[in-house]
Amino acid sequence: MTFHKIDSPEPVVRIIANKLINHLSAGEKVFWLLTGGSGIPIEVKVSQLIQEHDVSKLIVALMDERYGPIGHPDSNWQQLLDAGFDLPNATLLPILRGGDRAESTEQLNQTLVETFSTADYSLGQFGIGPDGHTAGILPDSPQIDTDELAISYADSEATQQFTPGVYRDKDRITMTAAAIAKLDEAIVVALGKDPALFDRLEHDIPIEQMPAQALKQVKNLSIYNDCKGEIL
Repeated sequence: MTFHKIDSPEPVVRIIANKLINHLSAGEKVFWLLTGGSGIPIEVKVSQLIQEHDVSKLIVALMDERYGPIGHPDSNWQQLLDAGFDLPNATLLPILRGGDRAESTEQLNQTLVETFSTADYSLGQFGIGPDGHTAGILPDSPQIDTDELAISYADSEATQQFTPGVYRDKDRITMTAAAIAKLDEAIVVALGKDPALFDRLEHDIPIEQMPAQALKQVKNLSIYNDCKGEIL
């Protein structure tokens, strides 16, 4: 786990784009897992930088989604598209494809199982919430300790033991800690956070209390923040 200090997301845009381009240029099959929220502007800019390259071996999927009808306004995927994400020559795999929540969850699970097994390089882009959540994995989420690569749950099934209003607005479908462990590389962008959040991450805290601890399973983990680390 390496911390890097930045004052804007721009360096991370270039870093992610270069990693994807380098692996694709080597003829590798690349799996890029995206987050929502504040990660969307970064992902859009990365897509703009790499779209002139051969992205035919690039597979793009979300790591978590707010369940609902295709294109609903709170959908991470819809917000990504509305922001200008466009890679027509890549394989794009949205989570919401018209099935019910159970079907959509199993579809994400199969996407993760199949793509991790065939990809030469996998990169996940994450954020960390003030309560220590990452992807759609909340503290004390149901089935947080599972071998499945994807789970889902309704708002009413999650506890209230974290910041009110954070990730409480929709039913969730998310990759799990077991899926995070399969990544070759993870990049976290967490600006404007309380420095204590990173102190907690450096300590060994049960994943049930701080799901972001799951990121430490990834051998190549870089955390870009404005609190600590080597200045870029």
